[in-house]
Amino acid sequence: MIHRTILLSAVVLSLAACSSSRKTVEDTDNAIHTGVYQQQPVTADGNSQEWDRTHMSFDQDSKIGYEITNDDKNLYVLITTTDHTSQTKILRTGMSLFIDPAAEKNETVAVHFPLGSGDAQGMDGGLHTMPAQQGQPGEQPNLQQMRAKALINANQYTLSGFSKGNGGYGIAEGNEAGVSVKIDLNSSGEMVYEAVIPLRSFTQPAFTAKGGAPISVGFAINALPKPAMSSGGGGGGYSGGGMHGGGMGGRGGRGGGGRGGRGGASGGGGNYTARQQLFKEVKVWKHIVIAQKA
Repeated sequence: MIHRTILLSAVVLSLAACSSSRKTVEDTDNAIHTGVYQQQPVTADGNSQEWDRTHMSFDQDSKIGYEITNDDKNLYVLITTTDHTSQTKILRTGMSLFIDPAAEKNETVAVHFPLGSGDAQGMDGGLHTMPAQQGQPGEQPNLQQMRAKALINANQYTLSGFSKGNGGYGIAEGNEAGVSVKIDLNSSGEMVYEAVIPLRSFTQPAFTAKGGAPISVGFAINALPKPAMSSGGGGGGYSGGGMHGGGMGGRGGRGGGGRGGRGGASGGGGNYTARQQLFKEVKVWKHIVIAQKA
């Protein structure tokens, strides 16, 4: 019996070590991935029909899918999510896309879009007002309209670290770098972000922009600031309202929130967990090599 227990313990420890190893590789993703050549050029219009999604990667924590491809002229980035929490964070706090031609994790070259929309304020308040359905947090009936309005107002972006064209722009404006971006929500409730970035727009001298050249692409979504803790009775908790998110691109101020009891936030474990994800930063990197046309 003792020998069986020792053997079982050894097997469990071995499996745990393998699982931990896989998690480390998945979380840090320092491996160099084979590049994917984009057969059909992408137009940054928030419509993902040009993409072959068989190569999509997925970040489990944030429930965000992403893909990086290229052709001879451009780098293409697709980021998607149907998760209400991640959609809220992107609209409230904004998102930054980083490109490092040195194939490390430098954030010098960046596209900040969207910058964060004040019209999305309060969208998080509905995450615990209705029962969760199909694995998604519940929503107030008008939250889809609020999200759609926030998307309309996601009309500003900034560029930094490019060879030229750095600065702020309206979404319909062109720029000297040749970068174009768009975000939209399709009929199935999926948020689609697309970026088209000319390979010639990078300043890194060692970057050849030819097939086989390594490059790293990452994206970051700020965390919402945590509301003030309740000082009242009844156990306390985070307030559900009064939070103000700032745009990532502007690095502007982000205020705190009002006070109050947790209320319905603790009513369902799944909804409360989803709500807590609002207060966690998301940062994902992928290392690839520039693909050549077959």
